[in-house]
Amino acid sequence: SDLGQSPDDYNLACILTFPQYQRRGFGTLLISLSYELTKREKKRGSPEKPLSDLGKLSYRSYWTWTLLSTLRDLHRAADDDDDVPSRIS
Repeated sequence: SDLGQSPDDYNLACILTFPQYQRRGFGTLLISLSYELTKREKKRGSPEKPLSDLGKLSYRSYWTWTLLSTLRDLHRAADDDDDVPSRIS
């Protein structure tokens, strides 16, 4: 909707997780959801800045996990491709 438009292409303005629910992955879920919605809208976006100290930690954790997961998947796919000749012979 046009109500959620950001002139600076921010895909997420604020994450609030109450203390009793912190460290349970809700922030990561919200970050992931914001990027998925941005992809579906075929837009580029970033979080609103400046990030708080906890916001920086959350985004750093999210992108570390995302990149490591992608690298793991690529490594597994490469291993599967290497096994093809041995399975044929």
